[in-house]
Amino acid sequence: TLACSGNRRGAMNNEEQGTIRGAPWYVGAIGNARWTGVRLRDVLQ
Repeated sequence: TLACSGNRRGAMNNEEQGTIRGAPWYVGAIGNARWTGVRLRDVLQ
């Protein structure tokens, strides 16, 4: 599972902290993936 550090950054837009630049993400910047094929480790060696 990968989680983006910007997840829910739209909720941080307020008068105290100021406005966050960029897309006002709320939820959904988390994903699961299953990788297949050649391992990256083998390609880089």
